[in-house]
Amino acid sequence: MSKVQCFYFSPTSNTKKIVEAVASGICEEKIENDLTFVDKNLDQYVVDSNEIAVIGVPVYGGRVPEVILDSLKRIKGNGAYAVAVVTYGNRAYEDSLLELKNILVEQNFKVVAAGAFIGEHSYTKKVATNRPDELDLKKAIDFGKDVVAKIKTNTNNITEPSIPGNYPYKERSKRIFSPHGNRKCVYCRRCPVVCPVGAIDMRKPDIVDEDKCIHCCACIKVCSFNGRELLDEWVIEKIKMLETNCIDRKEPEIFI
Repeated sequence: MSKVQCFYFSPTSNTKKIVEAVASGICEEKIENDLTFVDKNLDQYVVDSNEIAVIGVPVYGGRVPEVILDSLKRIKGNGAYAVAVVTYGNRAYEDSLLELKNILVEQNFKVVAAGAFIGEHSYTKKVATNRPDELDLKKAIDFGKDVVAKIKTNTNNITEPSIPGNYPYKERSKRIFSPHGNRKCVYCRRCPVVCPVGAIDMRKPDIVDEDKCIHCCACIKVCSFNGRELLDEWVIEKIKMLETNCIDRKEPEIFI
């Protein structure tokens, strides 16, 4: 393998950290492709057959985020090896990893391995706090090394890993809501800068296009003043459930 190409959709940087760590375990020479700002990214990507790709997305409601599907379908695999990675907020990754694997196969990748890692939940800092942590990143690096070992050991007979999940995939949530500014907002305007879909008005960040919002909560995570919050009653109940039932630490799951 001449080099590794990293692809990630990572509004809160959790997926980016894991993808980069996996790639570091595979090869020193990396090419990074940030797919996060989907409203600006219309590029076509090509992975050479002698390269390996590490492709990662966060889990939204047990699925690959709908907003990133078009970008993923602009990556041409050319028969190259790929590692599928998802990150989730310590609840469940459900059908997402299987879905990502199937997308990569459709893009002419040979999926050699897959992994589900944990990152701090988008809705609350109290679930999977500060993850991925050092232990997670070490496991991601070791995972990358294991991928290389598998390829070198089974050059002529690479098997695709068995990945849990269901098909048809679970139905996507259609609920419309978004974070909003509160009285602590100082109009620093960092939130519209990090919004991957351009849903926040740059001049008046308290104005949000709820039809565009994908609930990634990058705007909440980036705010140093606690100036944005989720007010939707359904989400508040969801957060209570997460903080009650999803506190115990889960570990990454590797399929190779």
